[in-house]
Amino acid sequence: MGVVILCPGQGQVPRDLGEQVLAAGDDLAAAYAGRLGDDAHLDPQAGWARLQAALVAVGIGRGRRVLAALSTPERAAEFGPVVAIAGHSLGELTALALGGALDPAVAVALAADRGQAFDDARHASGDWGDAGMLAISGPTVQNVIEELVDRHGVTLANDNADDQVVVSGAGPGLVALAGEARELGLRAVRLETTGPAHSPYMAPVVPVFLEAARAVSFGAPATPVYSGLTAAPFTDPPQELATLITGRVRWRETLHALAALSPTHVVDTGPASAMARLARKTVPDVPAITLDDLEVAA
Repeated sequence: MGVVILCPGQGQVPRDLGEQVLAAGDDLAAAYAGRLGDDAHLDPQAGWARLQAALVAVGIGRGRRVLAALSTPERAAEFGPVVAIAGHSLGELTALALGGALDPAVAVALAADRGQAFDDARHASGDWGDAGMLAISGPTVQNVIEELVDRHGVTLANDNADDQVVVSGAGPGLVALAGEARELGLRAVRLETTGPAHSPYMAPVVPVFLEAARAVSFGAPATPVYSGLTAAPFTDPPQELATLITGRVRWRETLHALAALSPTHVVDTGPASAMARLARKTVPDVPAITLDDLEVAA
């Protein structure tokens, strides 16, 4: 008996992100302003540094609300303890903070460092040209995706669910792959993203972020935190976080590993329930709920 908490990454950005930063908690808002400036929340999407730090601040704030909701005697009896936490991509910093392995304010600052390294790499490369990301979905996607990415010279970035993956790469490769995927009866949608995450394009980010991550203190988590790089609990957070920047997010495998813990529920901390939807597809025997579900029922 127990609960698994899932923390989203950068896939969906709330329209009122700046307001949510201020509402996340005084310490988180102060960490955000201290790293990025007092007015940064007014335009939190002006660059990846502001955006990634904002999403982590908001994610930690929402995660704290999940933990508070689960801590009442009634909920503790119904759900049991939190047995594991996992974050998708950027959400790993949120998860490590909620799990007690990383100071929340440090997590926000480290997210800003990560985002700044992304910004610097983008500018140095000429804005990555036409490279980007493409979501491919359908019941047979796992049967063909490895062959498709090899043939079209792109990278499998996110293995999200049994029927949904995301690939990164140069524009022509994405266009060609999308066309072939549609011929196979799959759905292909170009994502509105500013860069080809989790691909070799991000190689310049890795050493910069690794240096920043090695400079802060990670402790032993109070609750196991699972890495999307290995689909297992973190053993070397700085290295695993850095490696995932160019590596594949093994979210489908991570969900199966978490389901093997036999939780009563998974709880999505995000505002858009994306993690809950992926969990319902991949581990349908584990009920998936959201923070909003917990608070509405309170």
